[in-house]
Amino acid sequence: MEAGDRLRELLAVLFDDHRELQSFLALEGMRVSTRPGGKGSSFAAEVSMELRRRGLVDERLFAALTRRFPDRADDIADVARSFLGGSAVDTPAVRELPPEYADFTAKLNAALSDTAVPTDEEIALDDDHLPWTTAAAVLGRFLPAKLRPLRPTRTSAVGMLAEFSHTAIDGCWILLDEVRTQCLRLLWETGTLQDALAVNADLPDAERDKVRELLAGTRPNLAGLGTAELEEYAVVTGWLEVAGVLDETVGTEVDATLERRALLDPLRALVGTHFHGREPELAVFDSFVHGVADPMLLCLRGPGGVGKSSLLGKVLLGLEQAAGEYAAVPFAYLDFDRARNDPRDPIGLLRQIARQLRLLHATTEEARALAATESVYWGSDLEKASAILDIDFDRQGNLAAMVGVLADRLHKLMDTHGPAGYRTPLVLFLDTYEEVQLKGPGAVRDLERLIGHLLAALPDMRVIVSGRGDPTVFTGFENLVLTLGELEPPAADAVLADLGVADLALRTTIVAKFGGHPLTLRLAAEALERTGTAVFDDVAARGDALAGIAIEQVQGMLYGRILSHIADPEVRRIAYPGLAVRRITVDVLREVLADPCDLDPDHAELIFDKLRFEVSLFELDGPDTLRHRQDVRTLMLRSMMDEPALAAVVARVHRRAIDYYQARPGTEDRAEEVYHRLMVGEDPRYLDRVWDPALRPLLAPALGEPLPPRAWTWLSRRLGFGETDDRAEWDQRDWEADAEGRAMSWLASGDPASALAVLAERTERLPDTKLHLVEVRARLAAKDVEGAAAALERGMAAAAESDDRDTQVALAEQAVVVRGLRGDGAGVVSAAEWAVRGCDLLGDQTRGVDVLTDAVGILGGLDDAGEGLRGELASRFTHLSRSDLLDNVDLVRRVLHTAGPSDDTVLHHAAVQVGDQTEAEDGVFQHDPFAVARLLREISPEGAPALADLAAEVGLSGRGWKTEDLASSVVRAGRTGKAVAVGLDWARDAGQARRMVVDTLVRPVAGHDGRSKS
Repeated sequence: MEAGDRLRELLAVLFDDHRELQSFLALEGMRVSTRPGGKGSSFAAEVSMELRRRGLVDERLFAALTRRFPDRADDIADVARSFLGGSAVDTPAVRELPPEYADFTAKLNAALSDTAVPTDEEIALDDDHLPWTTAAAVLGRFLPAKLRPLRPTRTSAVGMLAEFSHTAIDGCWILLDEVRTQCLRLLWETGTLQDALAVNADLPDAERDKVRELLAGTRPNLAGLGTAELEEYAVVTGWLEVAGVLDETVGTEVDATLERRALLDPLRALVGTHFHGREPELAVFDSFVHGVADPMLLCLRGPGGVGKSSLLGKVLLGLEQAAGEYAAVPFAYLDFDRARNDPRDPIGLLRQIARQLRLLHATTEEARALAATESVYWGSDLEKASAILDIDFDRQGNLAAMVGVLADRLHKLMDTHGPAGYRTPLVLFLDTYEEVQLKGPGAVRDLERLIGHLLAALPDMRVIVSGRGDPTVFTGFENLVLTLGELEPPAADAVLADLGVADLALRTTIVAKFGGHPLTLRLAAEALERTGTAVFDDVAARGDALAGIAIEQVQGMLYGRILSHIADPEVRRIAYPGLAVRRITVDVLREVLADPCDLDPDHAELIFDKLRFEVSLFELDGPDTLRHRQDVRTLMLRSMMDEPALAAVVARVHRRAIDYYQARPGTEDRAEEVYHRLMVGEDPRYLDRVWDPALRPLLAPALGEPLPPRAWTWLSRRLGFGETDDRAEWDQRDWEADAEGRAMSWLASGDPASALAVLAERTERLPDTKLHLVEVRARLAAKDVEGAAAALERGMAAAAESDDRDTQVALAEQAVVVRGLRGDGAGVVSAAEWAVRGCDLLGDQTRGVDVLTDAVGILGGLDDAGEGLRGELASRFTHLSRSDLLDNVDLVRRVLHTAGPSDDTVLHHAAVQVGDQTEAEDGVFQHDPFAVARLLREISPEGAPALADLAAEVGLSGRGWKTEDLASSVVRAGRTGKAVAVGLDWARDAGQARRMVVDTLVRPVAGHDGRSKS
């Protein structure tokens, strides 16, 4: 195996997150222009290639990797030897030749040297190839028939360049990077680079033009360029840096701009070219951002579609543009609609802020200090980060201290690079704040706490919060609230003009009839483009007939006219009235929509494939699921309700959806069942039996839809958005549902005292209450074992009285934990047996395995072998099907970590059934050829035939392969599970092999699922 492949594998294994690899390289001052574009392993491959091109694969790189990952020192040293000398595997010592053969040996070596085969780069620079390779080196792509050589030659472009080029999709040729680098270096050193730029000057080539600009000293305003042009600059600066023609400054700035662009491009698309108006709001933002306004927090609020994100994007893009023109205003943008921005993970949020600031100041000396700050938040390279930041990390650990690390860098940054007279050290944008609120009061408090620490350390900092709800929940700070409404008529007119509505009279009519809501204007322009002007007469007439018509109804009418012009009748019927369902699969088309929408159920798969291309109506929600766009549904549902002819069809869709989803077990299925029951106005008391806090994020969008009033009240209280001033007047069931959500939110934020305070608001409990279970969890989190035991007894009595089997099982699961903490091994066994019997009655086999895994782990901590439960766990686990295992991958990992060190059967079952899912991020085994190689080296000689079979299966023939080659091929082929099974079957030491698999190959457990664990 080539050394470069080994380095790629090493980087992919060491760095799970590409951002961590980027931070490491920045900390070490290793410049690479590669940016993440796909899977982590492909990013590692690109980084490996560029490190080699730039000559950065040296002792310093491997020393830095060893310092960061001391537990992988052997693997790092193995790869280092392949680059720096020595062998990755031990080889027998070669005997010294007798003196009489010395002269012969010297002559033989000289002869071999004379006949050495030249490298590709040497051939590309010989007299025949050089005129063509140097001419092509300055061009991004070329057609050989049109290319002229740098100097006259009798050879042809095709003959000289074919082996040194690859072909693009459009048929153009592209010179290989290694050859290009050598040619550019030669042209630069010989002073002929300008000649190469001139020889094909008549051929259009964007990259060649940018090389010319950069050599002339032109520095473009990068923030004002389109993404495609930035990508071209990134390519060119990469060429010139590696060839030694250009320093790293421009390329560093280009790459940083592109990475920030990836963050801001969604907002850039919203702003587009049709942003107009909002002058008063922009003035408020300007004075706020520049520290003129007194409040430290600005809260932007408004309903969906009113233009909050566009306004936020306008402000952010203004700051980005200014950063390319003069000293940058430090800013960071956190969108809580992105999973990586977790309000309960303040260190993760600080890491995001530090990364964005590093990219904003990538060409300054502070960039490395900000990279060190990132390392602090990753929890890695602390010794080196400590030296760079001059901080003693022994005193770090609390949130205030961690905020202080960032604040110190920002103060230094402003002192040396801040705009003249500017005093705001950071402008922090918090977008989609309703996602934080949806996580409950614990998440809100966690974010408030972080903001409080930041404002204490950076008193002139400014925070902008944007959300659909009321984001003025930040306590202890002065807030400036900005509520967004419609555009003023002149701005609305300008928006319509930019959207292609050229007729002034028509624009005036649209604004007068339908107002200045941005989404209405966009829909009006689309309707005009597709249907002509008649649509407005129709909608306006209906608006005149319905005094006080709601804006959503106007928008729905306009969108309805757009939908009516979809050519395919099946797609049109799915879009309207089929949008009564939120999620679409082939089964939903067949079982739910076919009959009421008059579709042929046998055409379900064909129709689904058609819908994939209707991106204006649907968005992908998984490999086999489409979701109606929420803004479309919000607009259309109300207008559908106003059309009597459709009401009966919509009602049939809802009923069929209820029948379909209630027979299915998943959380998403439960959410859809609840949604459709709410939409038809069912008594919410039925829904209390199936309510679970896990449904909250799935049902939150429904609050923006035309739910019946009682359903809206029921749902808003369970989502935590109901009016809380009158909570004391709520009936007991509403209060318990709300209390469960609030208490669980506090528990998720690590605050059991606040959770218990919620539960103490009332002492009464319903017969089928879930609050006893919540109390057990809260008291366990508070380390009140006796209080948890008492709550457990109350809960067991209530669950038995109400015959609530699911709650009985959940309480039995907690009984396992409580009795384990009391040191009662026999009690753990009896509670586990009780819980497993309940799981069997519920028909939930995987939950029974989960209970047994907890119990076996707890008994191990009590020095109780628990052989009976261990054998039961192995038996039940090995009877789970492959689909059960794939649906519960984290449970598989837990079983292997718990029982694997002592039981071959669980490891073997997982390896055979799901072990080859290694490529997936949620697979059971690590994508780690180094660990696989260590396992395979422990196979006994009797296992040689099995190893040979494995090698043949992954494409290695003969006997010349090495173990590390086999391991790499196994992982690339996705056959890690097979390798684990072979390693276990033929191990010299079975116990050592099991421990090796569990310790080095089984992925870590993903984390808590909300239940207490040992």
